[in-house]
Amino acid sequence: MRATQHKALQAGRKLQAKSAYSAHGICARSYQNHSKPTLHSLHTRCTRSLKRMAHGVRKALAPMAAVLALAALSGCAEPTSSAGVTGYNHTSNRSIYTFSVNGSMGMNLPPESGGGGTTCCTTIPSQWHPGIKVKVRWVYQGGTELPPAPPPQEAEVELPRYTQDDIGRVAVHFFPDHKIKVVVTDMAIWHPQYPADLRWRAPTPPDAVQATPSPAIQPASQPSAQP
Repeated sequence: MRATQHKALQAGRKLQAKSAYSAHGICARSYQNHSKPTLHSLHTRCTRSLKRMAHGVRKALAPMAAVLALAALSGCAEPTSSAGVTGYNHTSNRSIYTFSVNGSMGMNLPPESGGGGTTCCTTIPSQWHPGIKVKVRWVYQGGTELPPAPPPQEAEVELPRYTQDDIGRVAVHFFPDHKIKVVVTDMAIWHPQYPADLRWRAPTPPDAVQATPSPAIQPASQPSAQP
């Protein structure tokens, strides 16, 4: 794509140079065998003609420049992959009524449960790089639960390193005191190679992210469960 853009720019510059060279040639030939007053008049007319020609060339090249700019932007788009959304509730006395990852809804999570269902889908970059973040929002179960449910929460979490083979689910782990951790994985929590600091009965990881109160989530539709 870069080679094509380079060739197009070179062609545009050649067209502009050729047009200017031809106009200069016409003016130079018209100066021959004329008196000074006539030469002054010819020079003025030729200068105006050159300006009009240069404006016409720039106008003609404008659509090409726009197409090249659009092509450059599309060529820079980051490849993405779809991933399911699942969650694990590590709290002992709070149900997660609903949660979302970048707006993609997850399922209800009773205390000390999760991983039993995956909803579709959210989108993440296919290739990991530092600085990839997702926004997680959640609402605690209200109703008869005591003490009364805390306000809705949200947190922006940076994704730890993952490979393309890991892209299966975005797993959100909910810990006490409104802290969460998010990983990209194709494994469930009971897999032997699942991160040890996210296993059941493990303490809250030191790098878990503290959430802040958030407006209530208004899901657009019910999530669709994946097998």
